Amino acid sequence: MLFVLAAHTATAGPPPLAFPSAEGCDGRAVDVAMVGDLMQHGEQLKASQRGDGTTTWQGVFDAVAPMLRGADLTIGNLETPIDSSQPYGGFPFFNAPESMLVALRDAGFDVLQTANNHCLDKGRRGALATLEAVRGHGFGTAGTWKSAEERGEPWVLRDLPGDIRVAFLANTYGTNGQPMPEGEPWLVNWLDAGQMQHDIARAREHADIVIVGLHWGGEYKHAPTASSGRPRRASSKRVRTS
Repeated sequence: MLFVLAAHTATAGPPPLAFPSAEGCDGRAVDVAMVGDLMQHGEQLKASQRGDGTTTWQGVFDAVAPMLRGADLTIGNLETPIDSSQPYGGFPFFNAPESMLVALRDAGFDVLQTANNHCLDKGRRGALATLEAVRGHGFGTAGTWKSAEERGEPWVLRDLPGDIRVAFLANTYGTNGQPMPEGEPWLVNWLDAGQMQHDIARAREHADIVIVGLHWGGEYKHAPTASSGRPRRASSKRVRTS
């Protein structure tokens, strides 16, 4: 069975108090929480700064942490680079300190999607630094890759209660015009229907449930537009329920 997550920049209201269950063909189920657009604007960067020159995100997710920790698997769309070697900043070129990752881990996040329109805000260097930082804090990642070898298996696997294995993949519609590094087409997963169907089919060989994080759609829209519906239909062609 395939579940598609659409990671939009818009929100449609407060998060639900209970998680939907991802149910396998034999009735086994797991609770999966999904969160979009984890980013840092200038106001948040200013608020995170302490007098000694360090930053902290402590307390930012306290209100929702019990919900996130209560799921069997919690996935977030990390829509900012994490690169301490470059200046931090908000829109239009995001870059957040690693203290954000500390807070996300404490809040209960397990896997972070790194493919989105801001993943190249700090270029190739920032994208690779982000992977190193995110993985260094114990998160699984999907959507951007350090090498062609990594891209060869573009999913992250998680074994959940009930002996259920989940595979997560991620793709983005674009990178806000930021160019891909020459000779490194594997760095970012794009919304390519043929490639996505191939990746999903291969992931299903390793997992009971496949979840795909699609970063696409109209900004600040609460419903899909005609054009934003196309990637979802393309990725859903291989849904099987038996």
